[in-house]
Amino acid sequence: MEMSAVELSYTNGYSEISVKSSVPSDPLYVNQTNFQLLALDLVISFAERDDFFQPYIKIGGGYLKKEDFEQVGGGDTDLISEDEGLVPSGGVGFRLLITKTFAIKFGLDAWTTPLQESPVVVDFAGYAGISWMF
Repeated sequence: MEMSAVELSYTNGYSEISVKSSVPSDPLYVNQTNFQLLALDLVISFAERDDFFQPYIKIGGGYLKKEDFEQVGGGDTDLISEDEGLVPSGGVGFRLLITKTFAIKFGLDAWTTPLQESPVVVDFAGYAGISWMF
């Protein structure tokens, strides 16, 4: 448990999906999603402080704001849904300890739609980064 921690994170994301039918006369559909997630998670590591490979899991919750937009055939962009509220969150990942103060980190975080929404949809984000410990 000495390697466990509480993590406060903020994620701001954007995705865009374009769909074009094989029929030339059909318009191009573009769906865009913007989201912000503020989360608080308990991070549990399964390694010792000096291990090269340090896997971990995290579990917690957060507050999500998500907006979905659609554009058809280059026309106006319309808001098609908006979600906001408390969500469960979690993730898995690992750190590779290069030196005692420098590590490379890889992971995958997931969260659902707000608890009051139906149907439940799971979103996720992968990440890679560095850790520099003082």
